[in-house]
Amino acid sequence: MSRTLVGAYVCPRGVFCVEARARAGGVEVVRAFERQALLGSAPEAARHLVAALDANGVRRADVAVALRGFELGHHTISLPPAPPKMLAPIIEREARRLEPQMGDAVVGWLPLPGRDTADQPQQNHFVVAAVPAHVTDAFHGALSSGRHSLLHLTALPAALQCLAEEHGNLAGTTALLAPLPDGLFLGLFLGGGMRIAIEPPLHEQDALDGIAMAEEAELGATFVRQQFRGAHLESAFIAGPSHLWPDTQSLLGERLAIPVERLDIAGHSTASLAALGAVLDARAAFPLSLGGTVRDRKMNATRAALRQVATAAVVAAAAVGGWTLYQALDARRADTELRATLRRLEHYGASAMPLRQTADQRRLVRDAGELIRLSAQDRSGLQGLLVAISGGIAGPIRLDSLGLERGSSGWVAQLDGTAAGVSSGGAVQALHDFYRDLPRRLVIEELALDKMAYRDTSASDAGVRVSFQLSFVIPERRAP
Repeated sequence: MSRTLVGAYVCPRGVFCVEARARAGGVEVVRAFERQALLGSAPEAARHLVAALDANGVRRADVAVALRGFELGHHTISLPPAPPKMLAPIIEREARRLEPQMGDAVVGWLPLPGRDTADQPQQNHFVVAAVPAHVTDAFHGALSSGRHSLLHLTALPAALQCLAEEHGNLAGTTALLAPLPDGLFLGLFLGGGMRIAIEPPLHEQDALDGIAMAEEAELGATFVRQQFRGAHLESAFIAGPSHLWPDTQSLLGERLAIPVERLDIAGHSTASLAALGAVLDARAAFPLSLGGTVRDRKMNATRAALRQVATAAVVAAAAVGGWTLYQALDARRADTELRATLRRLEHYGASAMPLRQTADQRRLVRDAGELIRLSAQDRSGLQGLLVAISGGIAGPIRLDSLGLERGSSGWVAQLDGTAAGVSSGGAVQALHDFYRDLPRRLVIEELALDKMAYRDTSASDAGVRVSFQLSFVIPERRAP
């Protein structure tokens, strides 16, 4: 009996599903259905998904899930060029460093198309996601109990990346606005890859507003210009039916002077398109896999490749063993001659021992003096750095931590903090002013905004807070 293919977008406001059928060269959506509710945990969301499948007569389905919320974290990172097998452990280490609160986390990553520029070297770009292991176990267990199977578990940015690659024109610098039931998702694409993801907070009483979405797109365009020199927003897509949010489409065209198009697939909702993206990611050559059959196949393929490498290593070891035996015989003859030579050198070198000790002592004294001088320079430089950074802190900016690590070309700094404002635009503007003012106060290189996210505020707090992470290099002082 053939199994039904289902894509599901699962978020804190319900589950939104599409029943799909694989076709030559693509996927056809047969129907869409949803079951809205306020979901507070991953086990509750998994049970709600099974209930939605049963209520719509779906039996024995292979389910691909695009997840948002429920402790899932995602980031976009860039690494130097290297084969994926070499980068895999580095990516997992970075994900666990960025999400230390997860503990026993499952990590998945999706390679993005690169962006070649004249002033920047080629880099590898990835969407990286991590989720606690109990979340994947909850979906696997609930679907298995309902006689379904978890085909694939992925993150929303990966699903939208695959959807945009399949149905959107990603030439140049493009913004994708996805107004979803649990809030707006804004993805900014450069060279075909999603390089920046912005997710404004949405409370239970909030509703998506076209003017607010246009303002978020404007802020995203500002970050593109700041983060990527010479880049500017060239076009935008709004995912969803063409009759929804017409004010957003017209406002974006007027404010940014760019063409704004629709990503409308047979009139399906934005949440249904995200569910379709989960199916497309499951069929991709390099999926972002956090759980399910797709992840098992990926892990088995990795083990098979390791077995092939191990077999080749055994054959190579046998060849090396034969060569080593031959060399051992030759080395034995050389050893006899070497011992005789060493005895002669010890005889002549005994008289030079006091001179060697004196030279070694002078070298130690010279190295100690150089170390003291470098330490004093570093201390003076760090004091100046702290004074310069503190002088640039205005009322809306609050610093949480400053990490410093000695590098080959100077101090590598990582600065974490928050920016406050009466609105989202005010908070981002305060961050922008601090970002722009920092290079004027001290000599730095490679200044980059590594992370920006809206932070939930308590009822007593006024305005909006944006958490950020800046990294930069403080070069060593060069001798005049």
